[in-house]
Amino acid sequence: MPHDAPASTDRDPELEALARTIIDANLYITLGTADPDGRPWVSPVYFATDDYRDFYWVSDPEAAHSRNLAVRPQMSGVIFDSQLPAYTGQAVYLSGVGAELSGPDLDRGLAIYPGAADRGAGTMTRDEIVPPSPYRLYRARASRLSVLCPSHPGQPCPRHGRAGDHRASITLTRCGLGEAGPGAAGPRSASPSVHVAFICADNLGGNPASGMRRFCPPGSIRPPRDLRHRMHVSSTTHRLPIACALAAVITIAACSSAPSQTTQTRAAAHAPVTAPARHSAPAVTRVTVPRSIAPPAPPPVPRVTVTRMRTADGSTVTVAVFSGPVRYVLHNGSEDPGALAARVVRAGPAVGGAERRQLLAAFNGGFKLAAGAGGYEQEGHVISPLHAGFASLVIDRSGQARIGVWGQGTPAQGEAVYSVRQNLKPLIMGGKPTAAAYDWSGWGATLGGGAYVARSALGQDAAGSLIYAASMSAVPIDLAEALAAHGARIAMQLDINPSWVQLDVASKPGGSLHAGVTGQYRPADQYLYGWSRDFLTVLAPPVLAPSTRPDLARIQP
Repeated sequence: MPHDAPASTDRDPELEALARTIIDANLYITLGTADPDGRPWVSPVYFATDDYRDFYWVSDPEAAHSRNLAVRPQMSGVIFDSQLPAYTGQAVYLSGVGAELSGPDLDRGLAIYPGAADRGAGTMTRDEIVPPSPYRLYRARASRLSVLCPSHPGQPCPRHGRAGDHRASITLTRCGLGEAGPGAAGPRSASPSVHVAFICADNLGGNPASGMRRFCPPGSIRPPRDLRHRMHVSSTTHRLPIACALAAVITIAACSSAPSQTTQTRAAAHAPVTAPARHSAPAVTRVTVPRSIAPPAPPPVPRVTVTRMRTADGSTVTVAVFSGPVRYVLHNGSEDPGALAARVVRAGPAVGGAERRQLLAAFNGGFKLAAGAGGYEQEGHVISPLHAGFASLVIDRSGQARIGVWGQGTPAQGEAVYSVRQNLKPLIMGGKPTAAAYDWSGWGATLGGGAYVARSALGQDAAGSLIYAASMSAVPIDLAEALAAHGARIAMQLDINPSWVQLDVASKPGGSLHAGVTGQYRPADQYLYGWSRDFLTVLAPPVLAPSTRPDLARIQP
C-alpha cells in the first residue's frame, strides 16, 4: 500500500504536469465515501473540472454515495486509466469534501459541467438537475492532491530516496499559478494593477506528455537546470483568476529568471519580480482583460430545415436541408435492388429498432437498376457495377455522405467507401445548373411522356450539408435552380414520377413523421412498414437513456 512521502514546501512542476495530464485524459473519477457507521463505499462517476480543485458530477440524491455525503461530507477520490499495461499505471489521488450544490454554486457548476464537447457528454440544463428531476449536481472540493512518486522498479526514487511505493503531494491550479499557503498574506492587493506570474510553458523542455507548448522566446534568462521561470503580464482592471484564464492568448514580451526558492505565497505571486542586477528588467506587456468571457458555442445539433419556393414557371419545390451531426444509411428495397442485395446487406426495406429512434428524415433513392442510370453499392457489396462519369452519392462507414462524379476525384484516395448510389449525370456542377439540366427529355422516361412530372434531386453545399429537393410537378431545371438557390455546389437527380418521390420528416429524432413534399402519394410512415425501392434515412447521433448517459453514469444499487 503506498505511503505518503515526507511533506515538502517545494513545488514539483514535473509531477504537477503529470497530474494534469492524467486528469485531462480521463472522464471518470472513483469516489470514496462512508456511511454514518463508517462503512466505505466507492462509485465511479463522470466528472468535469476547470481548475483541478473542484470536481463536478451529477448523481441521484438517493444513490449510496450521495446519501453518504449528505451526512458525512468527507470523501476521497482517484482518477486513473485502467487500460494501461501492468505495472505502468499512474493516478491522481484527492481528499476533500463533497456536497450537493445549490444557489450560486449550482450556477457556477453548471457553467463548467459537463465540460468540453469533445469529451462526449451531452449538454445539460438547470431543469435536469433541480426538482422534479431525479438528478442533482455535486462538487468535490479537493484539499489535497497527490500522485505516486515515479521511480524505476527496485530503485529508490530520486526525489525522496525511497524504494517503496509512496505518494507525493502536489498543488494544481489553473495555468500552474501559485496558491496561498499557510501564513500567506491576507486580502488581495487593492492596487488596480495586478502582476501575474505564470510558469513558462517551456518548463518541461516541450515534452508532449506535459500537454504544454513552447511559448518562451529563445534566449530567455534562466539558470541551468531551473525548470521554473516566469512570464509577467499586467492587468489594469482585473484580478488573478481572469488573467489566468486568458493566459493562452496573452502576448508575452519576455521571460525573466525565477528565484531559487520554488514556493511562493499568493502575495508573492502578485508582486513584480526584480531581475538580477547584471540583466535589464524584463519588459511587461499590459493587457486589458474583458469584463466577461463568452461561454463556448453550443455544439451543433442535427436539424432538418424544410422550405418551399415557387420557380419562375410556377412549380412549387420543397427543399430540405440536413445539417449538423447527421449520418445517412442506404436501404435496399424489397423489389429493387431486392433479392440481389437482401442476402448480403443489413439495411433492408423497413426502418426499425435503434435506427427508428434516431430517425430524422427519409427520402427516395434513384431509378430502378434495370434502367441503366448508374450503379449501386451497399455496405461494401457492389450490387450493380459503378460507372465513371455518373453523379454518385457516396456514404462512408461512419455514415458521412458526399456527392461527387465517379472517377473524377470520387472516390478519393483512401476514402472508406461503404455505400454508393449513382443516378445519371450531374444536375449541378460548380454551383450552377449543367447545360443538360435545361433539357427535360434527358432525365428519364415520364408517365404520359410529359415534361412536368414528380421529380426529386439531391445536392450538397460548400459546408458539406446535403439538400433534398422535390416537386410533384416540375422539370429538371426547376430542381436545379432551387438547389442552387440554397447553396448547392453539386447535385444529382434522384427518382421521378409520383409513386416514387417521397420525403418524410420528424420534428425530433424518433418523432412522428409527416409528409414533406406537398401532394406526395405515399403515407409518411411508408418506410417504417417497408418499401419496394431503395431509399435513404437521415439519422441523428444515438442518445443514451438518462440512466446510462456518460455524464450521469454511476454504479450503485
